Amino acid sequence: MEMFFGFLANGLALGALYSLIVTGLNLQMLISNVVNFAYGPVVVMGIYAAQWVRVARNGGFLLGAFAALAV
Repeated sequence: MEMFFGFLANGLALGALYSLIVTGLNLQMLISNVVNFAYGPVVVMGIYAAQWVRVARNGGFLLGAFAALAV
């Protein structure tokens, strides 16, 4: 049962990430009427920055989230 809740939490987090990416692409498409697929590397850089702050600098989740927003 414990593994189920872990899988559920991971699935919800991944779904939230996908929805944020799609929302960003949708906003960009509505504003400029051009599909910009260069948005993906920006998201990956933000995720990398958040993970680096959390693991290498022993920061918490919120500090990692702020690092991702800074990128």
